[in-house]
Amino acid sequence: VGVILYIMLSGVHPFDPDGQSSDAQIVERILRAEFAFDEEYWGHVSPQARDVICHLIHMDPAQRYTCEQLLRHPWVAGTDVSDSPMPLTAVDHLRDLQSKQKRQFGQGLVG
Repeated sequence: VGVILYIMLSGVHPFDPDGQSSDAQIVERILRAEFAFDEEYWGHVSPQARDVICHLIHMDPAQRYTCEQLLRHPWVAGTDVSDSPMPLTAVDHLRDLQSKQKRQFGQGLVG
């Protein structure tokens, strides 16, 4: 859930933000839960949303949010969210990611 949310909010993959990493590099980052909130992609995202992602993409499974914890988080519950619309640059990043995936994996595999 954390990786999907990360991609939805930033338009880039948490373990391969530039789309240039080898499979081995991606796996190594996954195993270390190594990701960042690059301001180019995350400048528009609230600290509360980032907090949710940090609790979902955690190396120690015992430290990751459970479904119950996730649903109680103020950002997910809707008690601490921004009224600002998502900027078009975030949507553009999602489109770029989709385009890269289509080139890499073929038209038929990626929506």
